[in-house]
Amino acid sequence: MEKRSLVCPYCHGNMREGYVNTLDVYWIPKGYNPRPWYPKDKSKGFSLRRYGIKKPFHTVAVDADFCPTCNKVIIDCNIPESEDL
Repeated sequence: MEKRSLVCPYCHGNMREGYVNTLDVYWIPKGYNPRPWYPKDKSKGFSLRRYGIKKPFHTVAVDADFCPTCNKVIIDCNIPESEDL
């Protein structure tokens, strides 16, 4: 696993390493609605869920860094295809 940069790409300030903890996080392109499943090519959205947890109501942690200067969170979307749900 490569080390994440902790320099904010917006303001170049220092970021705090962390994660988002939730049941699931989805990225959905503008103009699309949530779906029960997403194509592997991620053209209509994708789940950021990791770690192969497939049981309902189990939380997952997704790498995310926070910039306290500009209040932005950067989420790591580099998800191995085998773990993409």
